[in-house]
Amino acid sequence: MDNGIKSTDKKMKDLLRDKDSLIHYQKREFAIAEYNNTLLHREERGEEKGRREGKKKEKKREDKKKQEK
Repeated sequence: MDNGIKSTDKKMKDLLRDKDSLIHYQKREFAIAEYNNTLLHREERGEEKGRREGKKKEKKREDKKKQEK
């Protein structure tokens, strides 16, 4: 009878480990989907493009200041 109990405990531990890894995987997939969704919305609104243009303008200003000196 002891063998039956031990094997049941091992099965339960395996099931719990599988459940934990599944939950971890699902959380990871959800986080990735949220990040991709955020990037998609930024692209649609044109935010990413605006940031790049802003950086370019700042760089031009810095270059002009250097040339003036």
